[in-house]
Amino acid sequence: MDYSHLVFKVDNIHDNIETYKKIGFNVIFESEDQALIQNKNVNILLRINDDNKIVFFDETLEKSYYFVDKSNNRIEINNKRIQKYNTLPNIVTMHYNCDVSTLFNTIVNPNGWDKWYTNGMTMNLIENGEIKVRWLSELFNEEICDEGIIHNIRKNEIFEFSWNKSQNIYKSRVKMKFYESQYNGSWINIEERNVVLTDEDMQVKLLCASGWGEMLTLAKFFIEKGITLEEK
Repeated sequence: MDYSHLVFKVDNIHDNIETYKKIGFNVIFESEDQALIQNKNVNILLRINDDNKIVFFDETLEKSYYFVDKSNNRIEINNKRIQKYNTLPNIVTMHYNCDVSTLFNTIVNPNGWDKWYTNGMTMNLIENGEIKVRWLSELFNEEICDEGIIHNIRKNEIFEFSWNKSQNIYKSRVKMKFYESQYNGSWINIEERNVVLTDEDMQVKLLCASGWGEMLTLAKFFIEKGITLEEK
């Protein structure tokens, strides 16, 4: 049997990160309510809202199982190893032939990206406001829904939120920056950092990387050419 992963419930993410840094841990991902830290042999996921958990890997198992010890720690015996991915953020930048206020209001508004990309998106545009997203994929004949929470809004400058909700945590944090350009237009820069612990998490990260490019390209058609996805 091989050790794989730890989850610790903590009261303060930042203070715990600083403690683990002193003993050689690196920060792979950090948000307000969770952080993934790692050294040569150990993954630790620090969470505000979770229970302490220890996961062991045993490839000989036919079926995974768990039990709770006397200290109320969840002990999992799993036949699928948690991977240790060191991943770079998804980063995408695009230029638009419009002023920065138009670009910001198109991307950041109560109805989200429904006019050109989503199929039922809402944003409560306050700090800690909720985001709800719904896509309908004709290619894969499926409906995809997600939820998020807003961390920071600065008009015409920054929009920051978490999404990719899994149980009670968000596995992706997005920061959008808006700039005026010298080409009589404006720029948007998007940086997304993901928690990547499994092959499935990596697949989501890669799909998001291509998805941002698609979303911004369709937004460009909408802003500059007036092309929408809405039914006439």
